[in-house]
Amino acid sequence: MRNPARPVSGVAVEGEVYDVPLHVLREALLPAEPDELELSVIELADGSSCLGVVLRRPAREPADLRDISPYGGWRRYRGEG
Repeated sequence: MRNPARPVSGVAVEGEVYDVPLHVLREALLPAEPDELELSVIELADGSSCLGVVLRRPAREPADLRDISPYGGWRRYRGEG
């Protein structure tokens, strides 16, 4: 259930859900992510929650970061969807 005292921010984007063992997440996937990303809890369209990789808050503003939310997801941004 959403906590009404905690404001929701962000935008809905299409994504993919994977069942990844925690040791793989900890030892292989997370160490490969850039510093400006971190693991967080995200809300799915059906209201359930799962772990997801998100932009760290407060985010640094490197010139090479691009807001792809207008595309609705990574695959559409890459022209794959």
